[in-house]
Amino acid sequence: MFLMLERLVVGPLKTNCYILMSSNEAVVIDPGWEGERILGKVGDAKLNAVILTHGHFDHVMAANTLKKAKNARILIHRKDLYLLKSLRYQLSRFGIEEYVEIEPDGFIEDGDELRLNDSPIKVIHTPGHTPGSVCLLWEGKLFSGDTLFRGAFGRVDLPGGSYDDLVLSMRKLLDLPSETLVFPGHGDGTTIGAERCMMMEIISKK
Repeated sequence: MFLMLERLVVGPLKTNCYILMSSNEAVVIDPGWEGERILGKVGDAKLNAVILTHGHFDHVMAANTLKKAKNARILIHRKDLYLLKSLRYQLSRFGIEEYVEIEPDGFIEDGDELRLNDSPIKVIHTPGHTPGSVCLLWEGKLFSGDTLFRGAFGRVDLPGGSYDDLVLSMRKLLDLPSETLVFPGHGDGTTIGAERCMMMEIISKK
């Protein structure tokens, strides 16, 4: 089975948008901006879903563009729906006048398994940065949104953030094999093994 992964850095906050490809199907994770550019990479493939790891504006702004062009479903965890409803406020805090209304077509929960042809994408609920943050596990690769970065973890001082929840999420991620590749929402990738000491330190401080 042909599998391909492509990263596009999009928008003013340099968000990582990921395109997962399997033969003639695709899934897009976190289309922060630049919808036409993303569509160009998807090409003629069937776009099964647009998955939002959380509801912050820099991860969602091109979702409607993809939905309209490819008849794709927008998916997010239910606990971050309120963030999609507050996009105008989020954007105004950064002085951005652009505004979109995004209505999800479905909700994803911990343990859900989406399909890309015969290749499963597992949903892991990882609150902390936001109540509905999720990571996605696909073929030994973890798409961590703003939960886990190279040498850092997501901010918990924004509305809806919780250090206590982050600790529980780190415990979940520590169960993954050390060789699991981590593709974060911003910046360069890493592995679970490389971040294990940091994650254990977060837990020990609780």
